[in-house]
Formats: sequence, C-alpha cells, structure tokens
Amino acid sequence: MKLYFAIDLSKGQVVRGSKGERAKYKPVGSLQEVLNKFKPKRIYIADLDRIEGKGDNIKLIEEIADSYDVIADLGFREPEDVKAFNFTPIIATETFDLRRIHEVRGEFYVSLDFKGEFFGSMSLDSALEILNTLKTVLIVLTIDRVGTLNPNFELVDYVLSKSKNPVMVGGGVRNVEDLERLKEMGCFGAIVATAVYEGLIPLRFIRSGSF
Repeated sequence: MKLYFAIDLSKGQVVRGSKGERAKYKPVGSLQEVLNKFKPKRIYIADLDRIEGKGDNIKLIEEIADSYDVIADLGFREPEDVKAFNFTPIIATETFDLRRIHEVRGEFYVSLDFKGEFFGSMSLDSALEILNTLKTVLIVLTIDRVGTLNPNFELVDYVLSKSKNPVMVGGGVRNVEDLERLKEMGCFGAIVATAVYEGLIPLRFIRSGSF
C-alpha cells in the first residue's frame, strides 16, 4: 500500500490541518524545512490558496516534484486547467463538477471530498457511476476528520465495494493499526500527516513510501 505524507500549503508555508477549518490551520514551517525533517518519498499536496481562489503555490510544487512522487490538489474548476504538470493532478469534488470529467485529458486522480456528507455536485453513488467509466485512482478524503485521528472505515468500505478503481484514503488515519486495517480492506494507498507529527506512525514508513 502506498503511503503519502500530506502537506497543506498556504502562502508558501506548510500549515497543519484540522477538521477542514482552514482559517484555524497553524503554520508548521517552510516547505523545504518540513521536507528536510520528515524526508517523505511520496507527498500529497493541497494548495489551499488556489483551492480558495486566493493565489497559488504551483511554482513551489513543481520545484519539488522533480525530487518526490507528488500528487496535488490545485482546486481545479475547469477541465482545461488540468495540464501536463510534473506531478499527478488531483481533481477534487469540492471544486470540480464531475459531470465534466470526460473533458479532462491526461492522467489524474480524483478526490471524493466529504464534510459530514459528500461534498460535490451530485450524489456519491452518481459520482462513482461516472468514475467507474474511467481509469483513475480515487481518494476518499474526509476533510472534517483531518487532524482528528478518527477515520471513517465504514465510508471507505462502501466506496471500495462500489468502485472499479483503486481507492486511497485521507483524513483521520491515526496509527499503524489503522494502516494495517486499510491495507487488509484492499486500499491502494493512505494519506497521513497528524499521526506522523504526533509520532504515532514511524518515519520509516513515509520515508519508504509504502506500508
């Protein structure tokens, strides 16, 4: 199972997420400082500025993508925004209408975003029906559980049962036992941050990029 270290970027700085309340995210340090400290192999990046329409950190992301396996949510809103980057772009239901997903060209992942309920322009089942016609990777991202160390295994299990695509999980993963459970469930990957900051997941796992 692939393991990605989650990095939220705001104004060029790494901030630590909590329950999707972005105004309350606290700074951790510069991107390079965080990378030097944790030395992850794979990185999931959320460009919070671009997601919220307040600028972007694309140049910074592209600079590190030459050295790391990077997947990044840039808050894509239009199909033509998804270009040939040197990282894998993530199309997220928070900002993108999946009814236009077939207009997107190239490789991409899709983030199914949840804030209590499915955060998108249609029902979760309708979204999965559309995505089953594509070859991609899905991310079950429970935004409201980020930083809580409380994952939603039932939701993950449901998406796994309905999806023809590989499924990754982000939001609330708390320890090695959770990773073991997700792997046994058949998950393609997991995205972690808080558990790494708290020392609940050993650094060797994110440095190898797999579990």
